[in-house]
Amino acid sequence: MLPVVAIVGRPNTGKSTLFNRLIGKRYAIESNIPGTTRDRIYQRLTLRDFTIMLVDTGGLSFETKSEIEGNVHMQTKIAISEADVVLFVTDARQELTADDFEAANMLRKAKKPTVLIANKCDHVKIEEKSFNLYELGFGEPLPISAIQGIGVEHVEANIAKELARQKFQCGKPLAPSKSIKIAFVGRPNVGKSSLVNAIVDENRTLVSDTPGTTRDATNIEVEYNGSAFTLIDTAGVRRTGKVGKGLEYFSVLRSLQSVEECDTAVLILDYESGVARQDLRVAHYILESFKGLILVVNKCDLMEKRDEEENQLISSLKKKFVFIPWTPVIFASALTKQNIFKIFDLAVEIYAERKKMIDPKDFRILVKKLQYENVPMGPSRKKLKIHSALQKGVNPPHFVFSVNDKDSIHFSFRRYVERRIRETYGFTGTGIRLEFVNKK
Repeated sequence: MLPVVAIVGRPNTGKSTLFNRLIGKRYAIESNIPGTTRDRIYQRLTLRDFTIMLVDTGGLSFETKSEIEGNVHMQTKIAISEADVVLFVTDARQELTADDFEAANMLRKAKKPTVLIANKCDHVKIEEKSFNLYELGFGEPLPISAIQGIGVEHVEANIAKELARQKFQCGKPLAPSKSIKIAFVGRPNVGKSSLVNAIVDENRTLVSDTPGTTRDATNIEVEYNGSAFTLIDTAGVRRTGKVGKGLEYFSVLRSLQSVEECDTAVLILDYESGVARQDLRVAHYILESFKGLILVVNKCDLMEKRDEEENQLISSLKKKFVFIPWTPVIFASALTKQNIFKIFDLAVEIYAERKKMIDPKDFRILVKKLQYENVPMGPSRKKLKIHSALQKGVNPPHFVFSVNDKDSIHFSFRRYVERRIRETYGFTGTGIRLEFVNKK
């Protein structure tokens, strides 16, 4: 097990900024609005020869006003219970609040090794505030500015010192993850977080009837049948005209970035509300990213006549998603866990399809057949000639065709070529990239 380092504190002290600074990239959403982070966000990294799991948490607010705030509080308590080291972040520019003292009491009761951090010291002399911070009972605070990167090396040194004291072994530098990345995407409130929680069998992400509960993309590493997976729970994607400024905009942007990072995207559809235009837009985005794709119809425990309704839905999905006939469909229920683990089996199959290389000789034979079966004519009545073709790469499968006039190629011919490739070689469940270039 990797040592766990949790970042905690009251809202708006710069926890996510410090998290991003330590991992070296902008991963968690940063905002001046208190309560931006809600779920526990995990990221593996190598720090001073230790490979650790760093956890960002929501702000600890002890005057709970809503169900979501209560769930954020619970998520933070779980992160503290898992942690081997806690980074307690305070705002050096402000006087200590009741939430700071309540958080300190919680950490003392948890009896976890704690590093007290005075953040936002870029324009504040720590001496002016340090006498207050000593009242928290965690010794001398570390003055830093997470946004400027000032003093972060001292945070890293303190983490390494504490892990060495606990006799954690220094690990090898972090190797690239070999897990299959699965992103759960879709409209708000279709059950993405509920499905992820059902798979991992714990409340790792917040679940609420309030649309927009999830803001960050949350990575969860799991194993199933000997294979490693990274599940990515994302924020709901509404159509562009309804996306507000600020937090929602960045949440949607992070969701789309998760599609770019994943191997297979699971598009969640709601059995009750059916297929909306936004579902088709998200599917198009996944297709344009050449990713693997699985359609999951959630809340199927509400079906009364299972076989009959499934057949009707399959017929309807074929018509609405006519541009992705190669996509598998799963009828699932996060509530009863019905068919949810089929997602893993399909993800493994799709990953193998994305890695598949075609024999060059066989592919050349197929291309010759294509040229004789369907020869498109350009605007100048010039016949298309395919001089050569090859598979350039995998993940996604990438095919390059050298032709005499790429401008003469109609989109219908592209679809025809893709259909014939799929009929011959499979590639079920994954987008494939076709590239036509003029012969030099």
